[in-house]
Amino acid sequence: MRGIARAEEIGFSPIKINTVAIKGFNDDEVLDFAQLAVNKPFQVRFIELMPVGQVNSGYSEDYMPTTQLIQKISGRYELEKIKDKKNKSDGPAKIFKIKGGRGEIGFINPVSDHFCSTCNRLRLTSDGKLRVCLLKEDEIDLKKALRENCSDTELKKLIREAILLKPKQHDLVCTEMHLKKCYRNMSEIGG
Repeated sequence: MRGIARAEEIGFSPIKINTVAIKGFNDDEVLDFAQLAVNKPFQVRFIELMPVGQVNSGYSEDYMPTTQLIQKISGRYELEKIKDKKNKSDGPAKIFKIKGGRGEIGFINPVSDHFCSTCNRLRLTSDGKLRVCLLKEDEIDLKKALRENCSDTELKKLIREAILLKPKQHDLVCTEMHLKKCYRNMSEIGG
């Protein structure tokens, strides 16, 4: 909280706070996070738990879909969907205002909604690979290319090749959440 307060104090904007709501772990804090968007001009974003890396064990018991989060927050606050104002940095988040609040609430639901076709995210892994989707194992090795002194044109071609690997939708089926879709942990992926 001190870091967030300091970022606000020095004028950093927008301040986005991402949280993954997990049943039985932090789902009792959802309304506290929403309260931040009432009091401060922050964008608080709730991200569905994804079956990535070691998260897969007990996944279906821990998973909390966006619909439950919206229901919980709507029990206390009136949410108004923001339709016209879409910021590029919002990515696939669906953005809401809390009536009378200063900030925004965002919901990123990679499991319950196939938003892949609108996802504008790429990740550079800790070992130098460009990954276009958290739920796919496809990666392009940029580190190797750079170590072999590739040209800017060759690097641009590799990045374009990676972008073309982005799926139109993931193949994760909500009824099969026990499936392991991504074997690397988020700290390795850059998530």
